[in-house]
Amino acid sequence: MITVRKKNKLYLTQYEHFYSYTFALVIYFVKISKFEKIQITYGDDSWVLVGSVYESLFDKLICCTLTHPGSSLIFQLIFKISESTDFFIKILFLIFCLLSAAVVNNKYLYLNTYSKLIFLSLILNSPMLMNYSLRPKPYIMEALITIYILSLLQKALRESYLPRSTIILFSLFLFISLITIIPIIAFFIVLARKRKLVINESKFVHLFFSIYVLGISYFSFLRKSDELDNFWIAYFAPQDGGLNLFFRWLYYSGLRIFSESNKLDLGASDFTILFSVVLFLLGLYYLIFVTADTSIVEFIFYIFIINIGLSIFRVFPFGGSRVNIYYMILIIYIMSFGVYYLVELLPLSNAPVTMVYVVLMVYSINSLSISYNQTTRGFDQQAASEIINFVNTTNEDVIIYHGGLWTIGTFFEKELAMENVSYPWLGSGVSNMPTPDFNQSNIHIVCRRYKDEGHCFEKMKKYLIENNFTNIYLASIHTREYQNKEYMDAFDNQGYKKEVKIFGQEAKLIRFYK
Repeated sequence: MITVRKKNKLYLTQYEHFYSYTFALVIYFVKISKFEKIQITYGDDSWVLVGSVYESLFDKLICCTLTHPGSSLIFQLIFKISESTDFFIKILFLIFCLLSAAVVNNKYLYLNTYSKLIFLSLILNSPMLMNYSLRPKPYIMEALITIYILSLLQKALRESYLPRSTIILFSLFLFISLITIIPIIAFFIVLARKRKLVINESKFVHLFFSIYVLGISYFSFLRKSDELDNFWIAYFAPQDGGLNLFFRWLYYSGLRIFSESNKLDLGASDFTILFSVVLFLLGLYYLIFVTADTSIVEFIFYIFIINIGLSIFRVFPFGGSRVNIYYMILIIYIMSFGVYYLVELLPLSNAPVTMVYVVLMVYSINSLSISYNQTTRGFDQQAASEIINFVNTTNEDVIIYHGGLWTIGTFFEKELAMENVSYPWLGSGVSNMPTPDFNQSNIHIVCRRYKDEGHCFEKMKKYLIENNFTNIYLASIHTREYQNKEYMDAFDNQGYKKEVKIFGQEAKLIRFYK
């Protein structure tokens, strides 16, 4: 809880919420004017959005996620009602800005007007949060939910009981994303350790919640694939090499939280690592020794311990990756206390110092690079759009390259359905994701994923022999050349000539004929 010296005592005004929302909207309009126009989403975004064209609610749930069905449905709905992909991305960014202001204004965080502006400015100066807010990923929701869970903890500590509404909220959070189970567990640990976990509601509600948690966790693990583990291998704790290697990994994983480490992992703060760490340490000092309120620090500590434990057992990655955004906002929260403490130490009124800080942060946020393409592989938007338009309008035979199935499906203008899957609903696509089926006789899906060398080549070769096309097109989006080569080799093997119709980065439309 924020405390201030008497000589700088702040009397909150009726406009305290207005300042935060105004700041968020100013940043929104400053940044969207610099966004590049996006016509087509990238492949792993299309995994989520393809459900927007399915009719069945079951298909919408099963098609598009491993661990976050609720957020997937939200993104599908927003995409479906958006007039364009570009508009959709700008709506996502607006929602992020406004929800950030709403969370900062939560009364149970016990922030005053100055500390709210400081906290909000640091959120909007986060490369990780800002860039991933442009994509239909659950990460931003997880971050804002984590802060909200912290506010519920502060409320529960003061009221000393856990109402039914909190359990219902936790159920909703888990439906939005299973990752929220980590801060929820930390929430219960803090209350239990402080002996304030008093449940005054029906035990049936809590039994239902426990069964629900076990059910959604079991379902998620059923669908988890080895491909995902291999993708996150660098973010799992090393199992060999002894304690020296483990602590070295832990040190560098911690640093990755604060600053950019690669194209996808951009860091919680746009400040230098040194300055960010100093602000973080000052924030810890302020909370522990000045306010004497250790519940926030304890909550964050348990989250980190749980996440490190999950990393040791290779269940969930730790340290600076985009799936760890949920606790990066807590790092930012602590940093905001560090900034506020510095403001408090100055022999000046809080108001002018905070205003100078806010002006500087507006300049910093304005300079921050935000782009949809910053967190994806680059691909030619115009070429991809032309290929999708061709698939939508042609009566010619077309084979769709497996990497573009979800993206072409997302923007397909005719009837579309998810492939038929049964329990445990593992699809035939990448990471066991179900792929769309195109109910058009001229659209062919031969290879739904690249498993190993020769897999797609053999399937293509057999398919071409069986059908003996004299004229057919290959539509490739989000192309990996070594995988696409197997399609090309199969056509070459069967004596086809080729004519390139559309060509761009990771986007090709080629006509093959005999």
